[in-house]
Amino acid sequence: MKSALTYGALLGALAVTSCHNDDLTRRLLRHKPTAAQACGTYSLTVANVDQVGEGTNARIVEHQPVPTMELKAGGKAELNDFPMLADAGNYHYGLAGFKSFHASWRILPVGKVSDRGAEAHAVFGIVIEPADTKQPNETLSFTGESAPDGLVLTLYDGSEGQMLEFSKLADPAAPAAEAK
Repeated sequence: MKSALTYGALLGALAVTSCHNDDLTRRLLRHKPTAAQACGTYSLTVANVDQVGEGTNARIVEHQPVPTMELKAGGKAELNDFPMLADAGNYHYGLAGFKSFHASWRILPVGKVSDRGAEAHAVFGIVIEPADTKQPNETLSFTGESAPDGLVLTLYDGSEGQMLEFSKLADPAAPAAEAK
């Protein structure tokens, strides 16, 4: 059953990311990052899910604590206060609240994009597989030019810009850039 959910989530992501949304399309990561590059904490920075229901954006953005995802080495993840956008079928989403949970994650191609009719490029992201097998998997796309700087969960067909966007927080253990 879990593999069926994984394939369902992957197919959904393929449909979503292959649609054309210029701003998002330009920001999607087009090469496979290493697990070390993907690891880190991602914090919710943008909620644009007004089609889910009136006031949904505000409920998500104003929620405290701010939703985060921590991708750890070894494929383990910790999601804190993650907005649960349940699909009641036929893309009828509803905010079912916020949930903290443990999961596993892995990097995979999540779709393809093309630049105005040019060659199609693979887009990479992750699938989050909750430890609770009754909970659905989530597929997110990486953003970034050379390494992941964020993750995007798209809803509906992707071209409508309905998404939750998480930005990667700076690694406090990384050395600070030298002042010039």
